[in-house]
Amino acid sequence: MIDFATLERPDSPNTYLVCDADVCAAEADRAAPRYPQTPEAVRDALLEVVRRQPRITEGPADPQTLTYSFVQRSFVFRFADDVTFRIAPQADAEGARVFAYSASRVGRSDFGVNKKRVDGWLEELEAALAATP
Repeated sequence: MIDFATLERPDSPNTYLVCDADVCAAEADRAAPRYPQTPEAVRDALLEVVRRQPRITEGPADPQTLTYSFVQRSFVFRFADDVTFRIAPQADAEGARVFAYSASRVGRSDFGVNKKRVDGWLEELEAALAATP
């Protein structure tokens, strides 16, 4: 399972990292989004979003740290990409933030697939949380 604090990214451009500097030593592509809901509420909504995605297999999970791993396969060639999320309390306020790392197992370039995947899932998460009373 990914440890965001010690994650080392490869030289290849086929990964995407959403994290904050106080958690990740690796340079992130985007800061972690913040939500006013509890980490558990964010986890539940995120798991619902991810489980609706095509060609998803659930991997290892650590409910204590709210860290969840998945594998999503491409449609045509069935290439596997690993995706890990961690939901954490905000450091300076109530609510939660979401860290994410998506990486292709094969090839050097991913043609932006990892970024598109994570950003899309986070957009769906935001919509789901906004719809929840």
